Amino acid sequence: MDFFGNKYNSLPGDEKKRVIKKNWQEIDSWEGNLSSDDKLLSNQKDISEIVPERNFINLSVIYAVGIVLFLILGVRLWQLQIVKGAESLEKAEGNIIHIKTTYAPRGVIYDRNENILAGNEARYDMLVVPALMDKNTEEKYDNYRSIAEILGIETTKVREVVEAEGVNNWNEVVIAKNIPREQALLFKTRNIPGFFVEDIASRKYYCNEECAHVIGYTGQVSEDELAKDDQYQPIDQVGRSGLESYYESELKGVNGADYRIVDAAGRTVSVLTPRDSLPGENLVTTLDVDLQKMAYEEIKAKIGQGDTTGGAVVISNPNTGEIITLASAPSFSAEQMSQGISEEDYTALLNDKNLPLFNRAIAGEYPPGSTFKIVTASAILSEKVAGIDDYVVDTGSLRIVNKYDPNIVYVFWGWNHSGLGSVNVVDALALSSDIYFYIYGGGYEDKVGLGIDRLKAYAEKYMLSKKLGIDIDGERPGFIPTPDWKNNTFGEEWYLGDDYNTAIGQGDILATPLQVNFYTAAIANGGKIYRPHLMQRLVDKDKKTIMEIQPELLKDNIIDMENIGIIRTGLEAVTDNGTAKILQSAIVKVAGKTGTAQFDNNTKEHAWYTCYAPVDNPQIAVTVMAEGGGEGSDAAAPIALKLINKYFEKYPPS
Repeated sequence: MDFFGNKYNSLPGDEKKRVIKKNWQEIDSWEGNLSSDDKLLSNQKDISEIVPERNFINLSVIYAVGIVLFLILGVRLWQLQIVKGAESLEKAEGNIIHIKTTYAPRGVIYDRNENILAGNEARYDMLVVPALMDKNTEEKYDNYRSIAEILGIETTKVREVVEAEGVNNWNEVVIAKNIPREQALLFKTRNIPGFFVEDIASRKYYCNEECAHVIGYTGQVSEDELAKDDQYQPIDQVGRSGLESYYESELKGVNGADYRIVDAAGRTVSVLTPRDSLPGENLVTTLDVDLQKMAYEEIKAKIGQGDTTGGAVVISNPNTGEIITLASAPSFSAEQMSQGISEEDYTALLNDKNLPLFNRAIAGEYPPGSTFKIVTASAILSEKVAGIDDYVVDTGSLRIVNKYDPNIVYVFWGWNHSGLGSVNVVDALALSSDIYFYIYGGGYEDKVGLGIDRLKAYAEKYMLSKKLGIDIDGERPGFIPTPDWKNNTFGEEWYLGDDYNTAIGQGDILATPLQVNFYTAAIANGGKIYRPHLMQRLVDKDKKTIMEIQPELLKDNIIDMENIGIIRTGLEAVTDNGTAKILQSAIVKVAGKTGTAQFDNNTKEHAWYTCYAPVDNPQIAVTVMAEGGGEGSDAAAPIALKLINKYFEKYPPS
């Protein structure tokens, strides 16, 4: 058994068995082994001409020497096993192989500019090997008191931990983890047999709450993990969420070991060849730490204003799928989780009504509101339901007569009850006309609309109701309602009003901020959906690249470039004369779409704004969602403006 509680039925290397192959050569009579032809040849010469005459005198000398050596060896074995057998056994049983793990430092996580997001710092744990303690009872108890004094705990607690498995236990026992440096230094000034302080690399988060949902955190290895993977030791930390968990095998490294043989008193008898530890690989992410922190703080500041309970920001490169920012608020302390959060504090996190452990950016499923009109417009144009020259008059509402009872009239309102006038698809995007998308999304009077089947097909082209495959766990797929789903769930048929609601991103349709960002990016890049990724490359300790992530195309040619051009014009008009004029003050030209999505029985609203910039050469797509934040133009668009300006101040447009 080693310092860390591992029991060994054999020593390292015993699994390598040496196979000894016999190579006996049987010699039969020459005649018996010769073929008929060989026998004829054998008659040509006498065998004495072939085999030289043996020197039997030399052989006798060799035999005699062999017998003498055998007798000497036999006497020595008799002496060791019989005469000194008990003494040799006692010495052998008194010697123990100690295997002391040398811990591999965990790989560092960097942002795209190699600023450290998660690194390592020294942690001090106090341990004891009970079998190496002072054998004198009085001295031993004095040592317990000294340890208790250093740690500021009761002496009985020290004794209880140390003697839990007996005082002859040769395994390391942890007395206290993560003790202050001052306590570690005080201990090292004293010589207390059996006790020692271990310096261990502990996780340090330089982007803490702001990055907690994306970087994740580490925790103590569990008993199940120890049983499944012999690369782990009881004191190891493993990734529990985010990148720390997703890239655990790359970050964790390989522990080494120092081997020594010690006698019963703990004295080193001999030192064996050590096995060096291998540090974990370092991960360079696609994140920008400055933008990440800014996005988090902007969303966090909104919480508590009105009905706002949280929010998310996603910034991506539309041409590669790289995630530049993935922020979710409220959040939690990755540092506290990694160091060992108390049960009381963890329960408080679980019971917090604002759900700080919930990653809204990839797992929050919300009605996307008018941002979904990007998808609906794609379907309307591609299916030739309407073209750029087709107009409708937005009077502020549509009146639908019940087909079974003409006395019943349903009124579907637009966001502007006074109406927006005559609009085509560009105007409808710019001014966010609900009436336009009601008519061409579901149909009205003599105008045939898309209907839910065609709308669902285009939503799926943009990867809605599917996971995009980002490289952290917890992503949700969103949801597109269908007549079958409604019937099976509620026992109700599908109505025209369901088409209307879905066409404007309301009702039962759900999308994540990540999905909204990527269907926005698809307009920016010409109809492509890339797999989102947070890892840029893996590097070794010398910053040499081990592996680099290449863009992975999931969808292409979602709609043709002519229709993409029309939608782009509409999204540019949102800034020029539409619902997001505030973006006119951006340092680059921006195209985007606001959204206000009702929920909680239409009593509250989620605020959305999604965009790309610059319009002539898109380099980023930005999506902001304020949960319960109200109007998208008021709550979300101003945050996007700050982030866009920050980005292009740091990375001037090419």
